[in-house]
Amino acid sequence: MKTLAYDLDHVYRKFFLIIYLFKFHEISIIQNEIIKLFINENTKFTHLYVPQEFNYQINLIPGAKQCFSDIIFLSCNVDMNDNVLTGLTEICESIKELELYIKEKNNNFGVIKLIDIPKKLINVHIHNSYSNNPNINNNSFNKILENSLMKHAQIIQHFKINAPPITKILTTFVNLKELELDGSYHYPWNCLENLSLPLLQTLKTRAIPVEILASLIENTSGYLTKIKSLKRFLDNWKGRHPMFLQFNYRDIREYSADIRILMCGDFVAASSN
Repeated sequence: MKTLAYDLDHVYRKFFLIIYLFKFHEISIIQNEIIKLFINENTKFTHLYVPQEFNYQINLIPGAKQCFSDIIFLSCNVDMNDNVLTGLTEICESIKELELYIKEKNNNFGVIKLIDIPKKLINVHIHNSYSNNPNINNNSFNKILENSLMKHAQIIQHFKINAPPITKILTTFVNLKELELDGSYHYPWNCLENLSLPLLQTLKTRAIPVEILASLIENTSGYLTKIKSLKRFLDNWKGRHPMFLQFNYRDIREYSADIRILMCGDFVAASSN
C-alpha cells in the first residue's frame, strides 16, 4: 500500500512536470511569434525596455536592424547573458539615453560595450538594485562602468544615481545640466563636497544631507533654476547668506505657501531671516 502511494505520488509529480514543460514550451512559441509580430522591417522603435531574465538575441530577428535603427533609449539589467548582450550591442549605436540596473551578483562586465558604442550619450541613469544591502560590494564593476562613462563626460547632460560613485566621475561632467540623487539608503555623499558643476540647471535630490547640498549649490555658476528639495533645503538654511534662484511661475506658486519669498522680476530671493 505504501509502495502504491509512493508510485501514485511519483506519477502525479511527473504528470505536472510534463504539463509545466509543455506550457513553458507553448509560451515560448507564443512569445517568439509576438516578438516577430512587432519587430520587423516595417516597424520603428525609439525606446527599448529589456525585462529581467530576457533571453532572446534580438539582432537575429529578420528586420531587427531596420526596426531599431532610430533607437534613442535603452533600459536593461546588467546581469543579462552574452547572447542578449550581443544582440543589443549591434543596435545601440544611436542610443542617447541609457538606463542600467546593477544587480547584487552576476553582473556582466561586457555591458560596458553598451556605453562605449553610442556616439552621443547624453542621459544616463545608474540604479544599484542592491543599495539596501550594505554587505554587497560591486566596487570593481562600478569602477569599470564609471570609467567607461567618463568617455562621454563632455556630452552627458543628465545623470541619475542612487548610490555614491566609486570614482570622481561627477567632476568630469562639465556640461551637466540635470543631476538627480537618491540618498535613501544612507550612504555617505562626501563626493559632493567641493563639487563644481558650472552649467547645472536642475537638481533633484532625496535624503541628501543639507550641508552637502548647500556646498554643491554654492559652487554652481548661477544657472541652477530648479531644486526639487527646495523646502527641506531652506528649512535648514541656518543663517546662511541669502541666495538667488530663478523659477517659473508654477514653481513659485508651489513653494510660496511654505517659504517666505521676495519676488523681484524673474528672480526669487530666499533667506532664513
